[in-house]
Amino acid sequence: MTKIVARGDYTCAIHNGAAKCWGYNAYGTLGDGTSTDSPIPLTVTGLSSNVTDITTGFHHSCAIQSGAMKCWGYNYYGGL
Repeated sequence: MTKIVARGDYTCAIHNGAAKCWGYNAYGTLGDGTSTDSPIPLTVTGLSSNVTDITTGFHHSCAIQSGAMKCWGYNYYGGL
């Protein structure tokens, strides 16, 4: 793991250049296109390589991939 960030009920990390998240997923916080919780790290859809930074927020996350920001998760107020 290059970086690990945690937010209460879920965790994300960079592993071998890929964004991976695990834990609570009711709001799509794991980024795999489902709302199924996972105790094991799942690769965030579209972020399997070239991820250089990652952060978590309140039921959403963002990562930098090849210089571009990508975000996923809860978007009720349009924050993504």
